[in-house]
Amino acid sequence: MKNTIFILSLASIFLSSCSFEKNNFVTLKGQILNAASDTIYIYDNFDQYKKTIIIDKHNNFNDTLNIGTAEYYLEIGEEFTNLFLSPGDDLEITADYLSFDETINATGKGQRINNYLFKRVLTRKNEIYKNDDFFDKD
Repeated sequence: MKNTIFILSLASIFLSSCSFEKNNFVTLKGQILNAASDTIYIYDNFDQYKKTIIIDKHNNFNDTLNIGTAEYYLEIGEEFTNLFLSPGDDLEITADYLSFDETINATGKGQRINNYLFKRVLTRKNEIYKNDDFFDKD
C-alpha cells in the first residue's frame, strides 16, 4: 500500500513538472514571384504591430511572428490582403505579384480561413469593378 501511494505521488509530481506549452508564435513563409519589392509588411488594424520581412533573391521569405490571434494585413508593393493569424499557425503563402489576388494561396496550419479571406477580397474586387456605374456615383 505504501509503495502504491509512493508511486502515485512520484507519477503526479513527474506529470505536473512536464510542460505542455502551446506555441505563442506564428511561422510565416512562402514565395512571391515577380515581386515589385523585396519587403513584406505584416501589420494589424490598430498600428500596434508591424513586422518587416525581407524576400531573398530566390523570391522566398520566412519569419516567426510573436503575435496574438487577430486579423492582420500582408502588404507588398502596392498589393495587400487580409490574414487571420493565431499562435501555433504554420502558414506557407505563395503568389505571383503580377496577378496577386488571383494567385495568392495558403497551405499549412491556418490555411482554411486565410484562403477564404483571399477569395473574399477577390470577389469584392471583382464585384466593384464589374459594376460600371459604381465609379459614377458621388
